[in-house]
Amino acid sequence: MASGFNWRAAIAIAVFAGGAQAQSISSGTYVLDGGSYSIEVINQGDTLLVKEPNRDSPYKRHPDGSWRFYNPNTDANYAIRYIDPATIEAYKPDQPGNVPSRLNRLGGAPAAEAAPAAPAAAPSPSGRTDFGSIADGYMRRALDEPDDVQVWSFCAAAAKKREVSTAAEADAYALKAAESLKLILTDTSRSPCEDVISPTLWSVGGSGDGASAATPLPRPELSDADKARLADLNAKADARAEAGKAEAARFEAAQQAYRDRVAEVKGAEAKFARDQAAYEAEAARVKAAEEAYQRQMEEWRRATGNPGA
Repeated sequence: MASGFNWRAAIAIAVFAGGAQAQSISSGTYVLDGGSYSIEVINQGDTLLVKEPNRDSPYKRHPDGSWRFYNPNTDANYAIRYIDPATIEAYKPDQPGNVPSRLNRLGGAPAAEAAPAAPAAAPSPSGRTDFGSIADGYMRRALDEPDDVQVWSFCAAAAKKREVSTAAEADAYALKAAESLKLILTDTSRSPCEDVISPTLWSVGGSGDGASAATPLPRPELSDADKARLADLNAKADARAEAGKAEAARFEAAQQAYRDRVAEVKGAEAKFARDQAAYEAEAARVKAAEEAYQRQMEEWRRATGNPGA
């Protein structure tokens, strides 16, 4: 990030597009040099609308060819200007020494500026466009893999966004999803769902310092039916987790009962061994006493001459 300019503050208050003519600024997702922040720009003719997760800012054309936005909360003017078809700069026009921040359009310069597009899904890297089915698949994975429920929920939301939004809106959402995913994944070398968060978007989203200060991803805009289905999936996941805990407790109880039984058997075996040793010792003592008695009787018979006694 360029020194001398608080880009997050500027973007939070301003819109960007930049150029001498409104048509020179192309709608799309723009990323700050270094990849630490991104915004969506919508060219509305006389207005450039900059969309962020927590605000929208309208920039109006200025006589000097730039676009200006006044923020009454900070009592400051913010501006953007056109650099080339794929680049804009954001700066503070009232501060002559201010260093501008440069942003690059994701995907480069467009072939031609088109009218605002109707919501339409852009193909995934695999060529698929059935994002509803892709979202369902990730929701099933969230149910089947409770340890990774957050990861697959983000992937499902990104797929759903591609189903109902423009490609630019879906890319912007995917960038924010990438930021959030990189905060919870241990391996951030690749996207966990490249069919909805492409390797290019993954490499940009949450890179640099932005990964450690990412703006929380807004809750996905889901229909009531999707919300109900997600709630049902979460309830089933909770039930399966509880059932798993109960089964683990039952197994542990059975294992403990087995260990107790083994200890009981070993105790009985040890007692038997002690009793057996005592019996054998007593038997040996009795036998020795009998043998001593027999010897005494033999000696008495010889001494008395009474062999029949």
